[in-house]
Amino acid sequence: MLTEQEEQFLDAIYAKYAQTLLRCSQSILLQFPDSGALAEECVQETFVVAMRKMKKLLRHEAPEAWLKDTCGKISLTKRRNLLIHARILGTPVLFSVLFDTPDPMDDIEAWTLANDLASVKQSLLSKLSDEERAVYHLFYEQNLSMKDTANELNLSVGAVRGALQRIRKKI
Repeated sequence: MLTEQEEQFLDAIYAKYAQTLLRCSQSILLQFPDSGALAEECVQETFVVAMRKMKKLLRHEAPEAWLKDTCGKISLTKRRNLLIHARILGTPVLFSVLFDTPDPMDDIEAWTLANDLASVKQSLLSKLSDEERAVYHLFYEQNLSMKDTANELNLSVGAVRGALQRIRKKI
């Protein structure tokens, strides 16, 4: 739960930096047909992370740089995931098909695609060791930095970097 001061700070930085972050994210995701929607989601995810890490953000000497870095990482992760999906399926994955369909059962093709992606992801994750799965989850799904991932798992940054390299080779 945020204090009133933290809520005001969050509102202020959202008003001040949201458009800048949107442009930054769009430049990373430009190659995708739904780059506008993807970028908006990345900005929203950035502010969700900002809420979770509010105390760190309040102490940061350059909140704009922190926000840009976080949004950039989220955008790059989203881009990387979509490129992996496209490589696996052999066709581009449209954001709107996967995420904007109100009820996946209304569109059996989208539902099938989403289920196929889930099974592909499960298959890929089954090839990973327990440590690699934990690194994958924290780094790719929770968007933590290598340092934060290392701290969460009581590993060195080098061990996390090595696990990420092994993960990329297996994928």
